[in-house]
Amino acid sequence: GRSVWGLSPGPPQTPTPRVLKEYLNVEALMSVYYAHVYSHLSYAIILWGNHSTSSRLFVLQKKCVRLICGAQYRSHCKPLFVRLNVLTLPSMYVMDCLLYVKKNILDLTTRASIHYYSTRNNSDICLDKCKFSSTQKSFDYMFKYKVTQNNGNFSNAYW
Repeated sequence: GRSVWGLSPGPPQTPTPRVLKEYLNVEALMSVYYAHVYSHLSYAIILWGNHSTSSRLFVLQKKCVRLICGAQYRSHCKPLFVRLNVLTLPSMYVMDCLLYVKKNILDLTTRASIHYYSTRNNSDICLDKCKFSSTQKSFDYMFKYKVTQNNGNFSNAYW
């Protein structure tokens, strides 16, 4: 039931982002973004960032950025991300993958550790052979595949 004033009993409700937009400036909205959106998106992204549903989260992230900037519903988001200095969800995933490789580079198998011939690709990371599609979609296999396909160059890689 509702009270006499039309308010539901219980704890106060969290205001929606559109309501916050009316009362807060861009810096305060960015603080809200990092507290409530970025923190959830970045949590364990290395495990779920390659999943098909991450595209839905990317759409929600773009909606948040449009809302913060006051942009139109269908406006292009790349300039908005650049203006706010915010990483996109795919960029967050790539960054975490690269940090993972940097941290665990000694644990990864390269071609140089399999044979001792001086070849042009001896620094490439070797892919483990697998026959199940669920294994091929795992983080380890997918990231090693991307590294191998791009020869370690991520400036033009499509994720």
